[in-house]
Amino acid sequence: MLTFSPARSLAAAAAVALALAVGACGGGSKTTSDADQLRAIVKDGLAHPKNLCNRISPSLLKVYGGTLEMCKKSAKNPSGGVADVKIKSVDVRGSDAKLIVNSKAGKLTYTFKKTDGRWTITKFE
Repeated sequence: MLTFSPARSLAAAAAVALALAVGACGGGSKTTSDADQLRAIVKDGLAHPKNLCNRISPSLLKVYGGTLEMCKKSAKNPSGGVADVKIKSVDVRGSDAKLIVNSKAGKLTYTFKKTDGRWTITKFE
């Protein structure tokens, strides 16, 4: 029987982010699109799982310990192979967006909301 574990979900999201970071290239000073910003957030979160905590909405943060500090304590670097992770799609509609990644472990969807020019993660599934 599978049970929901906030720490495990954050770890899975971080594992996916780390795999994407492996393929990330350096950027220039060009203005980036919303889709590029979302890709960068996920890639950074995979390389540095604790950084995802800085992007989680307050309501979702409650699920991951209730505080930024508790979230960061539960964020762990992934172990195992994650090189097969690929961004399947990024769908931006105004201030709402979804980013879907695929890996051997399955599909993970990040739901984002943009408020005051800043993207936050409102849901992992």
